[in-house]
Amino acid sequence: DTYETPQRRRPTTTWSRRTREKKKGMKRSTCTWQKDGKTDVRRVVRSSTRGGVGWKGMGKAVPTSKHSYGHGGWEPRTSRCTYVCKGKRRAGVAKAGEQPECPLNDADDGRRTVLASTTPSRDTIREWLYENTNLKKLSGQVLQELANGIVVKKVRSGDVLCREGERPDEIYVVRKGMLETKFFGVQEDVPPSSILMLTEVLREVTSSCSLEACTDAEVWAIPSSYLKELAARKPELALMLSVQLADQLAMLNEKQRSESEKQKVLRRYYVQPTNESFPQISIDTFAGKSRYFQNLRKQLLAAANDSERNHVLVFGEPGLFKDKLAQLIHENSVYCDEPVVMLQCKNIKPGAPELFGDDNNPGLLKSVGRGSIILNNVQDIHSDIVDTLFSTLDSAMCDKNSDDCQARLLFISEKTVPALSNFPLTRIKVPPLRLARRDIPHLVNFYLQEYTKHRGLEKVPTITPEVMKDLEAFDHPDNFAGLFYSLRRAVIQTEASPEGSTIGRSTLWFTRKPEQNVRLNLLDQLPILRKFLRSDIWPERINFDFTLYAFAAIVLILWFGPQERDTNFALNFFWAWWWPGIFLVYLGLGRVWCAVCPFMIYGELVQRWRLSKGAVLRKWPKNMDAWGPWFLFWMFAAILVWEECWDLPDTAYLSGWLLVLITAGAMICSYFFEKRLWCRYLCPIGGMNAMFAKLSVTELRAKQGVCTAECDTYHCYKGGPAEPPEGLETNGCPLGSHPAQLKDNKDCVLCMECLKACPYRSVEFNLRVPFADLLEKHNATASEVSLMFLLLGASYLHRLPALLEQFGLQDLSTEEGILSSLGMHMLVSSFVLAAPGLLVYAVDSIFVSGLRMKRGGDDPVSKASSLRKPATFVELAYGYLPLVWAITLAFYTELGLSEAFRVLQVAGRTIGLSPEVAERLPGFSLQDSDTLAVLQTLTLMTGLALSVFITKYLSKMSWKECLPHFFLLGGLTLEAWLLDIPGAFWGSWT
Repeated sequence: DTYETPQRRRPTTTWSRRTREKKKGMKRSTCTWQKDGKTDVRRVVRSSTRGGVGWKGMGKAVPTSKHSYGHGGWEPRTSRCTYVCKGKRRAGVAKAGEQPECPLNDADDGRRTVLASTTPSRDTIREWLYENTNLKKLSGQVLQELANGIVVKKVRSGDVLCREGERPDEIYVVRKGMLETKFFGVQEDVPPSSILMLTEVLREVTSSCSLEACTDAEVWAIPSSYLKELAARKPELALMLSVQLADQLAMLNEKQRSESEKQKVLRRYYVQPTNESFPQISIDTFAGKSRYFQNLRKQLLAAANDSERNHVLVFGEPGLFKDKLAQLIHENSVYCDEPVVMLQCKNIKPGAPELFGDDNNPGLLKSVGRGSIILNNVQDIHSDIVDTLFSTLDSAMCDKNSDDCQARLLFISEKTVPALSNFPLTRIKVPPLRLARRDIPHLVNFYLQEYTKHRGLEKVPTITPEVMKDLEAFDHPDNFAGLFYSLRRAVIQTEASPEGSTIGRSTLWFTRKPEQNVRLNLLDQLPILRKFLRSDIWPERINFDFTLYAFAAIVLILWFGPQERDTNFALNFFWAWWWPGIFLVYLGLGRVWCAVCPFMIYGELVQRWRLSKGAVLRKWPKNMDAWGPWFLFWMFAAILVWEECWDLPDTAYLSGWLLVLITAGAMICSYFFEKRLWCRYLCPIGGMNAMFAKLSVTELRAKQGVCTAECDTYHCYKGGPAEPPEGLETNGCPLGSHPAQLKDNKDCVLCMECLKACPYRSVEFNLRVPFADLLEKHNATASEVSLMFLLLGASYLHRLPALLEQFGLQDLSTEEGILSSLGMHMLVSSFVLAAPGLLVYAVDSIFVSGLRMKRGGDDPVSKASSLRKPATFVELAYGYLPLVWAITLAFYTELGLSEAFRVLQVAGRTIGLSPEVAERLPGFSLQDSDTLAVLQTLTLMTGLALSVFITKYLSKMSWKECLPHFFLLGGLTLEAWLLDIPGAFWGSWT
């Protein structure tokens, strides 16, 4: 007997009963079994809550229906019975209280065919064969005997009647429905009235194609033994079968010839399956942690399962294995058995015969059948055929169901293709690897396992945590391909290593950024330095156990002590020690002074007091980046004019008020706003520190890849509790900067809050090339350039009497001169402060701006020029920064070497010792000495040389085109040298 799973039918129950069963999660259908003319109706109830399938007998005999099924040995009963069969859906019956035997055993291969519910009469079969098949040539007697041997079967959609390579034992006549054959990977629909498997049965060979039902169908089967026995008795049947066999063999030969031609066309374009290529990429390769990979995986699966088979565009940067991703779309679709080919668009000839064929070949669109065509690098397609190609593709797309275009097109592109913009494509953008840094460890392990298996190694190499962090921090311009080839070279190198399978930095040193190759992480080289910087000594205890009280003492001494610099220790320390010292610190530690600055220590005290009272500090105002630096600039200009006109270096109490004024600004900002708003945007000393910190030989940075891949708390930026394995509780960066986003030293005070908070050792304290911020990318702003030239003018303002004497205007500085008037003094001071910056801007406008406009214009000549566009004035002006630093340091060098080493003598006078006693204390002075002149000269020459080099680098112009700025740099240096060199040394030269 043959059987079939009971088919679902619309239940004929009342709505109330259906509603109750729907609430229980059940589904129902009705079927009947038949044996010896008796039937029994059974309602099939499928419970989604219990799993499995149950058949509940209704115990009622009804006439035969179209849903009757053969079942040997069953007798209908009127008692109620229930059976649940878990696993495959299989029909079964039993007496009440008994478990029936499942009709299909476990060895069933999945075929589900049944006897027809209503068996037509033999006369009806004979008449249908005569009217609808080519058997009409047979006599009525032969047709009747043939009809007597037919077994009527019903098959469901998806049922397999014969598999490729099997020997069929019956021929099939399609009565209703649609079947499908698959021959050499090409699917072909079989309509009703077709006779199948005749050649295989007569020749007693295996089938070269598979036979599967596309829809529910009715098939008439003739057993091979009956057919052969009848053909032996009926010569006319044997003759007709021979003719049929010859016709089918001819048809088969034609199919083989056609398929051979198609294979010739496809052979040169075939691509290796992804499970056979190297590396073996699958959909699960992109089952990573980042949302980018998760979205990519969803898009690939959605495109593969698209029932409408819309054409797909996969685009992204180079090295993303986009061709393999396109293959994955095909290989995970229902047409995965169909061929997939790849065509390089740059090789397409005019008219695209590769796609649409010509007299010699049918073209890929016809040859590939229902497969997929990958058009690789669409952006490289020849410009003179792009319109023709895509217009033809467009017309083909409009008729996708035709025999001429059943293929699916998978486009691959690295750039935007305007011709594709109007196509209804499924667009999949592959994210670059730098956006999915969290998945780099997953990809690294995948690649290592793949390549180890490929080379037949016994052990997969391990990768050190340091190298993994380097890989996460690297931008990977070549994306997946670059990462894979780097790891491949590393595995090859580890094979020759005596230690074996460990990949260290010596193997993957090239994974670091180019600028990192000239940087040395001091935290790795000096573990004791890491320990110190992560301790509470730096800077917490230094600030609140020492600086807090020392600053208050200095201000009191300035207010109430002696008022001259040679008798006031605090005034001597501020002008003779702090100013030259801070300019030397810039080269080594950048803006480190801000970490221990007393101004903000008192500001933090105010913040802590406010927070202890339950206050909520405000966020920073918007547009601080726009107007904050200009506030800083004008405040610094006012301080410099105040310093000159009121002689602050020799007036202790005014210097004390200057310190208190800056401290008050920090305390007021801290009262209202969180963190260090004053330090970042408004403090004049902080602005100067931020600018000169770009000259430092050290920097604090973080590995962007590690931060992106592993960190999701941002405690280094926002602050937070301790985070294992080594993160400490902190308040976050006081300047609101993330260490991984720093482009220069401007917004880092080296407080090391980020180093303490980071649990992943992402923060680095690097030793680097001096002035690296100027040579690499940094934030160039007009406000900072203005501050730089303001400080350059201040260096000449400090020597105002000597400057006036140079121009023969020394009478202006006498008691009767115009400088005796406070207003005129302030006016002249302001002019001197502004003069250097205005002079540089004027020279640039006259000699360079024309060249800049010429190369940056819209005319074709300028666009075709291979010369680079010169830098803007703001960008080029940073070349003057080393010279400004050198001129300022040369001025304070004289003050430092002449007075700084007499600090003990000055301290003695401050506490009231007599001048004679104070002079006996240790101390010396280099004022008016040749040593001082030599040091100042070397400082100025060093600044000049560095400025010439950096100006040339930043200008993007030739040496000849930079000459105006070079002459200006030399003139400013010469003027500073004439003003700073002591008179005795200069007099010996004259």
